[in-house]
Amino acid sequence: HIDRYNKHRLIRALEIINATKKPVPSREEALQKKSAYDILKLGITLPPEKLRTNIRKRLHARLRQGMIAEVARLRKNGVGSRRLEGLGLEYRFVNRYLEGNLTKAQMVEELERAILNYVKRQMTWFKRDGGIGWIRTATEAEKAVSAFLRTR
Repeated sequence: HIDRYNKHRLIRALEIINATKKPVPSREEALQKKSAYDILKLGITLPPEKLRTNIRKRLHARLRQGMIAEVARLRKNGVGSRRLEGLGLEYRFVNRYLEGNLTKAQMVEELERAILNYVKRQMTWFKRDGGIGWIRTATEAEKAVSAFLRTR
């Protein structure tokens, strides 16, 4: 059931087969398997402006901590543009900046937008999981955890 053109998934499936000596379970089988543990899944919902602010703060902190120098060092040590494109959004956009394809301001702006779009896709994915309890505050989290523990 694995896409034969997806090299990473094929390799991972072979690793699983080699380690377990069993076929890789289908996604449906894996999702239906009952855990031996009681699980409480909580998701945090933030107002869109707060989410954007958090993304911006994290990105600027990452840049101050040396993200550009890190990517420059990787490039110097032989990591190619194609590989950097595949390492994640930050590496991709910083590499484009270092190649001269973007100004620093464009890099930051486009990277913020790309991260926000990624977060939106993640939220779409997580919202399909009916087992997640969505909270907005620490107080809501405490109440959910207390209620969960009372039933155990």
